[in-house]
Amino acid sequence: AARLQGVYRALSSVAALPAKRTPLVALVGAPNVGKSTLFNRLIDRPKKHMRNNAWAGPQQRAIICDEPGTTRDRLFGRVLWADSVLRIVDTAGLYEGSDEDEILDKFGDRDRKREAALRELRAVAEEQSEIALREASVVVFVVDSVLGVTAVDERIAERVRRLGKPILLAVNKVDSVERLRALPEFWELGLGEPYAISALNGAGTGDLLDLAVAACARVAAAAPTEETVAQVALLEPILRPLHIAIAGRPNAGKSSLLNKLLGFERAAVSATAGTTRDSVRAQLAWKGRTIVLLDTAGLHKKLTDRRGVDAEGRSQLDASNSVGESSVALVLFDAELGITQHDISVVSRCLAEGRSAVLCANKWDAARAKGKKWEKVVSSIRQKIPLYDFVPLLPLSATTGEGVEAILQAAVNIAAGRSGRVPTSELNEALSHLMERQAPPHGSAVRHAVQSDTDVPTFTLFTRGSTPPESYLRFLEKCIRGQVAFEGTPIRLICRDDGSQARGLVSGRTTIAGAKRMGPRSTRLAAGVRKTSTGSLAGPGHRGASRRGPRARVRVNHNDRIR
Repeated sequence: AARLQGVYRALSSVAALPAKRTPLVALVGAPNVGKSTLFNRLIDRPKKHMRNNAWAGPQQRAIICDEPGTTRDRLFGRVLWADSVLRIVDTAGLYEGSDEDEILDKFGDRDRKREAALRELRAVAEEQSEIALREASVVVFVVDSVLGVTAVDERIAERVRRLGKPILLAVNKVDSVERLRALPEFWELGLGEPYAISALNGAGTGDLLDLAVAACARVAAAAPTEETVAQVALLEPILRPLHIAIAGRPNAGKSSLLNKLLGFERAAVSATAGTTRDSVRAQLAWKGRTIVLLDTAGLHKKLTDRRGVDAEGRSQLDASNSVGESSVALVLFDAELGITQHDISVVSRCLAEGRSAVLCANKWDAARAKGKKWEKVVSSIRQKIPLYDFVPLLPLSATTGEGVEAILQAAVNIAAGRSGRVPTSELNEALSHLMERQAPPHGSAVRHAVQSDTDVPTFTLFTRGSTPPESYLRFLEKCIRGQVAFEGTPIRLICRDDGSQARGLVSGRTTIAGAKRMGPRSTRLAAGVRKTSTGSLAGPGHRGASRRGPRARVRVNHNDRIR
């Protein structure tokens, strides 16, 4: 126990242990020179260190688009090369003092707001790139062989040279002999020998990794002790990471919450909606367990056919994939505005993916200052979405940190509870009592049920006759939740015709088929059915077999008695 506590303290330190012992290689350069394509090429290599299901930290692919400025946040990946593990970080393009008036002059006086928004986005993106440059062990400066040496390249070269770190000059898009002939031109940047690569087809990327490994070896920071490494290796199979997605509509405060949870500026934050495009993954050690936080782009109200077509569409696709990858989704909405139909659609999409959810009323400090009462807010939201009353609702302020610990604890508790399993005997006993209270509609019968999956709690109902209506299935779901605390987690009910040839009886609205498996007496008791003096079976409320009212539909023939 003492040994594990020591490892917990090591993982809970300000800087995670893997970040200390693994060299970081930053990909920098002007916009649209192929940094994200190179990032994807490098991290898509076979990862031998992950063969035994040992988790190696957050891994993601960057969105690739011809539109300059697509990448805004830092994206991290890992690659194993020459028996060394490198962390690769993709960064936003650096404009580095380029003529902004010329770039943004196309807006003129028509749209000064959009111009201001673009300037703000560029500022926060370059701030993220600056952080990557400070943290990097080695810098890979990517330039475009088609454009040649530009003024922006010269200014970036001067900037990275002042860092005093090893710099590898990667000339990208060298796909032909003609472009290879232009390679000597890049000596004038004063960064040493230029190396020809093609991120698109992978040419030269292996040599680039060889150089990066050698450079990292020369400047490797002090490695942790062998004892600490052994402790972490021992703990990795025990502490499986919990993936938590931060979802919501645009400008709901998702990136602010990520930064608050981590304690530093990991994601770019701006008042402009749509700042985040790539889903940002970050590792957090919290109370003795590893959590992977996934900050997603703002989800649109409806899915469209644009997903995967342009940068915005690919951003939506990436956000949906991140939600599907998580176990729990923190769905943020603006407490000042109240929950809208857009917010409800985001919650519905998360639950439809089988993910657990926590509703977080962000900016609650501002809403409270305007006189809003939490009890009234909760009552109003529950009235708007009565079907989601199992989803917890918590106040939050990502700016001040109010409620941050509470929502994280709620997410951890929900993730632990969603993997629960209900014993088949207890489940069927509970269903028997439920059908005594409210039997299925006429023509529908539920014989028995089993829990068929725990990843998303799934229960298979073996039925006869017509499928129970949706209203009755919701009734069963609510009753199952009363037996097992699947808080915040969707429950799936699958109706399957058992196809059994065993004879049974529908009396009133209650099935008692399957007596061969359960025994005639136990079956009648479970279904609430009693035997009359004439040999027939009657359900609850029946006076006898001679009654021909609407609730006594069937008599039992001696040839049809239950075996």
